[in-house]
Amino acid sequence: MTPFQPPTTIKRIGVDDFAFKRGACYGTLIIDLETGKPIEVLRDRTATTLAAWLQQHPDIELVTRDRSMEYARGLSEGAPQAQQVLDRWHLIKNLREALERQVQGHQDDVHLAFAGQGEHVVLPLRSTAAEQSSQEAFERKCALYADLYAQYQQGKSIGAIVRAADVHRATVHKAIRCQGQPLRRSHARPLGILTPFQPVLQAAWDAGCRNASQLFRDLVQAGYAGSKRRVILWAQERREVPAPTTPGRFRDSAMRNRNVASAPSQPMPMMTVKTASWLLFSLPAELEEDQSRLVERLLTCEPLRNAQELVHAFRTMVRNRQGETFSSWVERVQSSGLKNLVSFAKGLEREGSALLAALTLPYSNGPTEGAVNRLKTIKRQMYGRANFDLLRIRVLSG
Repeated sequence: MTPFQPPTTIKRIGVDDFAFKRGACYGTLIIDLETGKPIEVLRDRTATTLAAWLQQHPDIELVTRDRSMEYARGLSEGAPQAQQVLDRWHLIKNLREALERQVQGHQDDVHLAFAGQGEHVVLPLRSTAAEQSSQEAFERKCALYADLYAQYQQGKSIGAIVRAADVHRATVHKAIRCQGQPLRRSHARPLGILTPFQPVLQAAWDAGCRNASQLFRDLVQAGYAGSKRRVILWAQERREVPAPTTPGRFRDSAMRNRNVASAPSQPMPMMTVKTASWLLFSLPAELEEDQSRLVERLLTCEPLRNAQELVHAFRTMVRNRQGETFSSWVERVQSSGLKNLVSFAKGLEREGSALLAALTLPYSNGPTEGAVNRLKTIKRQMYGRANFDLLRIRVLSG
């Protein structure tokens, strides 16, 4: 292990946090952006600790960071002369989250955009290329497991198989347990508490019972232990007209939701908020042909069309380092009235020069993220049995 030699002068650094115990205890990693090597590990991620370390290094000119307000305060107190640079990955992540919240408020518009199209559209959660890649990976896994199990059947020891195949010992054990035939993970939705009682419900519904309370009482007698709310929702999905007990001021909206939600000749597509937001977030070049057609339907909703234009404009601004267009972009967001994007823009404005630096300078906090991943590997190798001092020595010594 090479002894750590601190650099004599440090001008550009990256700062990021890591977990000693996720959700409970965190530390701070600092790297030299010019070399990409760690130069310090701090016991916590407070502004006070970071500021104290920075005050010992007055030559620092630039610091990259995420959007943590604690780090922003520590940098302002400990190195006021340094230019702060936000991490662009976090900007894009926050933008996508803001778009998802915006789409959440337009679920009815999303449903209306797909109603009455006369076809059933099922949007794959992953692209065709991703599905093909996944299938190829599974086939390689099947071939590997079959080979490992065949060697085991021939009488070879676990250690000999590990050395011959150059795989982890745990992989060999898995191949033996499944006898060389791995199962592909299934992500099917689990059965609900109402599922076993569907025949009883459907029989009562076909007999003409439309009273959700009566349906619930019949299910309780049949052994149902769930809530009445589930039965009410089940009935709402199947009603062609609002229930007699629906207040008059809600009858029109109930009919509209019913017409949008289900029509036997025009089934609804599987379109979740997350799926819709990802479609709107993606640039045209990132979409396949079938996904582009789905986007065209989403854009029939004017608020979603405006949201997409603003999101794409921001992504282009970040990608091309067009910081000079940020002010005009904020004005467009404010005039759009899209409250979640307006909130996102206001938060960016509070970042001040750190944001403009991210939109103009080439520096990124990516090297720091990579160093944090290496730190995690070292920490796991020690299985939590070493103290902070040993972790620090191992991280800084390379």
